Amino acid sequence: MFVVATANDVSRLPPELLRRGRFDELFFVDLPTPEERKAIIEIYWKRGIGGAVDASLMEELVSISDGFSGADLESAVKEVTEEAFLKGDAAVTPELFRRSFRNVVPLSKTNPEKIEEIRGWGRDRAVPASGQPIGQIEPQSRSRRTVLV
Repeated sequence: MFVVATANDVSRLPPELLRRGRFDELFFVDLPTPEERKAIIEIYWKRGIGGAVDASLMEELVSISDGFSGADLESAVKEVTEEAFLKGDAAVTPELFRRSFRNVVPLSKTNPEKIEEIRGWGRDRAVPASGQPIGQIEPQSRSRRTVLV
C-alpha cells in the first residue's frame, strides 16, 4: 500500500505521527522553479483560456511569477479567465496577463519569514521532492503591485 499525505506546516504535527513506520519518508515540496511555473501556467492557461501560449509572454509571466506557489499561479490565470467571461475574449490581452500576475502578492512576499522557517524544517528533516537543495530558489525583487480595475 502507498499512502501520501500533505501538510502546510509539518512542524505542528505530533512527533509520533512522523516516526518511521507511520511514514517511511518525508518529502519537502518547495516553491516551483521557473520550469515548473511555466508548466503550471500552461496547465491553467489551457484549462481556462485555451489556445497556444505566446512564448515571449510566457517567458515574461514566468519571470513576474518568481516566488509564486501553484495556487498563486492559478489565481493569476483565473483572474484573466474571469475577465474573458465578463468582457469577452477580446479583453484577453498580454497586458491583462501582466496586470493580473503583478496584482498577486505571494506568501513568499507577505510572510518570507514563515517560508524560511518551513524551509529550515525541511532542510533538516525531509528529502527535497525536486532533487534540488531546499531553499535554493530565491524570489527576485518584483515591481510594485498594480490594482486591476
